[in-house]
Amino acid sequence: MSEKPIDRTRCPLCGRPNDCARDKGQNEKDCWCVFETFPAEILELVPEEKKGKACICRTCLQRFQQR
Repeated sequence: MSEKPIDRTRCPLCGRPNDCARDKGQNEKDCWCVFETFPAEILELVPEEKKGKACICRTCLQRFQQR
């Protein structure tokens, strides 16, 4: 049984589009995430198999910050 490939364009927390500039063929230095801070606690929520492979979306980051 083969594993389902990870969709880099989807948030690993909610599955919605993550709006990553790199995956849109744009310069990653211009991505919205470059200007944000991601607390270690939100990164710990990413499933192990998706860590470093799919970006968290802006909505999940904002919801986490509002807790």
